[in-house]
Amino acid sequence: MKIFTDESGDFSLKNSTSPSMVASLICTEDMYEGIKRFMNTMEKRYNGGAEIKGSDLTFEQRLRVCEFLKKNRDHLKATMTIVLPSVVTHEDLNLFRTNQAETFQKNKEWYINAGGKVQKVLEEYDRIAKLAMYQSRLSDEEFLQALLLTQQMERVIKFCIVYFMERKHRRNFKDFIFLFDRKLPNKLSAMEKYILNYVKAFLDGKSKMGMTIPIPNVWKTGHPFIDRYMITMEDGREAFFLNELLKNFEFEDSKNDPGLRMVDIISNTIYQHILNPNNLEIAQCYNTLQYALGYQNKMSQFHIILKKV
Repeated sequence: MKIFTDESGDFSLKNSTSPSMVASLICTEDMYEGIKRFMNTMEKRYNGGAEIKGSDLTFEQRLRVCEFLKKNRDHLKATMTIVLPSVVTHEDLNLFRTNQAETFQKNKEWYINAGGKVQKVLEEYDRIAKLAMYQSRLSDEEFLQALLLTQQMERVIKFCIVYFMERKHRRNFKDFIFLFDRKLPNKLSAMEKYILNYVKAFLDGKSKMGMTIPIPNVWKTGHPFIDRYMITMEDGREAFFLNELLKNFEFEDSKNDPGLRMVDIISNTIYQHILNPNNLEIAQCYNTLQYALGYQNKMSQFHIILKKV
């Protein structure tokens, strides 16, 4: 299974009324070749073979992409997570960051009380607490973007299970490849380093502490997802080895992958509709896109909610 993720918005909650969001395109291995052919044909026809950005598309070009997604909705799905400044304030974010830093320090204390003495581990607790607490280490915008990506990854995994539940899709659960649109051409941003160094481990630890991923009753031993990612803890609880699931997790330049270029169009289409709901052309594209989102004539928008951690 391949998952491509892109962002839209400035991820600012300070004096802002604009939303920010991350969107993911989930596709089966078989469908990836179809995406490559479709995007290469689009780019040759409309842009001399060069990369096409969602913000530059005409109505007809955008609609063509949405109709491709609709036509192939059995193998392509999209999902997104949105933050609205009207719901989450800058003060909410600051409080959340403080609470998260305090939680990391408590985790450090629990580690010490349990006999933990590894200096490198203790230093990592301090480092991640400072990243959460201080804007000088990780700006509010980068922290919020990382937070949305974290929530989005949990939802993507659940979304895959819901919409690719049938037996014919089983082999697609053997491997997961996560690709994100890299922001800088030659190096990782602070947010991307934070995601790679800490968020993957955080999700894995959360799973082992009891994160619930609903599994269909028909998925038993022999299903690739069960056999490869489910583990039994020492206390008998079942959990998921998400660190293994997320091992193919990279930030890539969109010009190097057609899946990233397609999810950019998806993200931009949804974002433009949120900003301009009365634009009839964008609305038509948006309504066509809903088939790939798993809905018809309505769309579930996952909103970020900040709470004490």
